[in-house]
This record gives sequence, C-alpha cells and structure tokens, in this order.
Amino acid sequence: MRQRSRGSLDSSALILVQSLLTLLLGFAVQVVLAARLGVGTPMDVFVAASTVPTLITTVAMSVFAAVLVPLLKERAISDPGGEGQVVGRLVRVTALLAAAVVVALVVAAPWLVRVLVPGFDAASVASAALLLRVMAAGCFFDILRCALTGVHYARERFLLPQLAPSLNHALMLLSALFLLEPLGLAGL
Repeated sequence: MRQRSRGSLDSSALILVQSLLTLLLGFAVQVVLAARLGVGTPMDVFVAASTVPTLITTVAMSVFAAVLVPLLKERAISDPGGEGQVVGRLVRVTALLAAAVVVALVVAAPWLVRVLVPGFDAASVASAALLLRVMAAGCFFDILRCALTGVHYARERFLLPQLAPSLNHALMLLSALFLLEPLGLAGL
C-alpha cells in the first residue's frame, strides 16, 4: 500500500510539473504572438482560425479521459490479453474520425469563420479560412494524441502524455519566433 501511494504521489508531482511547464510555454507563445502580431487584423485572424481546432482538442481530451481510461482499466482487469485489440481498434476508429473532422474543417472553413467573426471583411475571412485549413491538419494529430493519452493514463504511464502539450507549445513558440515573419500566419 505504501509503495502504491508513493507511486501515485510521484505521478501527481510529474503531472503538476509538466502542467506548469505547459502553462508557462503557452503563456510565452501568447506573449510572443501579442508582440509580433499586435492588436488588429492579424491577431484577430489567428484567434478566429485557432478557436475551432482548440475547442475540438479540448473536447477530445475530455471525452477520451472520461470514457476511455475507465473502459481500458476495466478491460485490462476483465480480459488482460484483450486490451491490445481494444487499443488497436480505438486507434483505427480515432484516425478515421480525425480524418473526417479534418475534411469537415477544410470544407466548412469559410462558413465557420463567418459564423465566428461576422464582422470580418472578405480578405480577413479568406485569411482566417486558409489558416483554419492549415490548422485542421494539426487537429488530426491532436485527436490521435488525445486517444493515446487516454491509453497511457489507463496504463498509469504519465510522462509521454504530459510531454506532448509542452512540446506542442515549444514548437508553436519556435514557429512564432522564427517562421511568422518569413511565412506569415501560415508559419504558425
């Protein structure tokens, strides 16, 4: 019992430290974007384009954490050999679902932007729709990451799932610092 509580404490500390790192990196991204884009149309375009992908990732993480972790834990107890089959099926279904989400975002991008930001002029709608289409590709990987995070959590492995958001923010920070100027918003 004491060994188990020590492991839980270590896991909790790891999650806490990684969460703080993710928050700090996310804050750094926001500071750099604010400094580089300022207040105005470019920042509005970025926020409009990133809103739906961020919402999709947040919902996917919540759903997979709430549904998948208990399901896999129960499966591991009731049928230890069957967990791998469930995970394989989960990854295939999640990949298909993620691909459908990407296609839907790409097709609906201009409409989504007009709904989210009804005051945008035609050029801003076009810019935000293009950026949303670029970000849609990232949704594919984010949805898969959410599913795999649930698998790792069910197996009580926390390091890799906690590193992924920090890595995402670190790459976003590097993109904002080095790719924003030469490539524009698509460099994000």
